[in-house]
Amino acid sequence: MLLLLILLTGRIVNLSSALSRFSLPNRSTYGITKYGIQALSDCLRFEVKRWGIRVSIIEPGSLVSGKEKYLNVSKIM
Repeated sequence: MLLLLILLTGRIVNLSSALSRFSLPNRSTYGITKYGIQALSDCLRFEVKRWGIRVSIIEPGSLVSGKEKYLNVSKIM
């Protein structure tokens, strides 16, 4: 696999979340896993740079889905 990394250049893209930067109540497990992806990407970026491989993180923010229409948020919190 190392030979393959040396011969090829490219980009590794990891999908994280804006919640990796700050925490919200009742979202600790989600935030921890997204921060883990952030930390992995940061370390991996330094490790594969010498082979011309770049590492990027996509951190989408809040998005609106249709589930809010069907859930009563006041019952959950």
